[in-house]
Amino acid sequence: MKVFDWRTISVLISGYGYGPTPVMGWDEGNDVFQWERVKPGVSHKMGVDGRMTASKSADNSVKAVLKLSQLSPTNAILSFMFNLQQMPGEMGVFLHFQDAMRQDVASTTVGYIENHAPIHRGGEAVGTEWTLIFESGLGELGDPTFAGTPSDVAENLGVA
Repeated sequence: MKVFDWRTISVLISGYGYGPTPVMGWDEGNDVFQWERVKPGVSHKMGVDGRMTASKSADNSVKAVLKLSQLSPTNAILSFMFNLQQMPGEMGVFLHFQDAMRQDVASTTVGYIENHAPIHRGGEAVGTEWTLIFESGLGELGDPTFAGTPSDVAENLGVA
């Protein structure tokens, strides 16, 4: 079994004058990046005759949750983007995710930042959470037995 390592994960955000910018300064924990469809991709109805009809959803919207350290430089970028999206005009945030170890990938069409993350200050550093909603997104899980070569992993971990 391969060990999870953030050095093989790349999450990029872009929009509002920012080209693809790496998300940095993740919080502690096992769920600091979440990607999920907002609605089920397929639903069904059962008829009185006991037969099922399945329907594909036209709603391909995606929600991504980023949990960042209070000191993450990405907080300033997301704060700036959120404040710009409050102005009249187009909204436009995009996200791309890649796991070089497993070859998982995901990317979105246009989206928005749901709300400004809360600001917490105190004696101990606490994390902050940003939720982004996208019109459409596609995610694909890679091969869990590892799709790369040992030299690829060494390169991704910076030991090659």
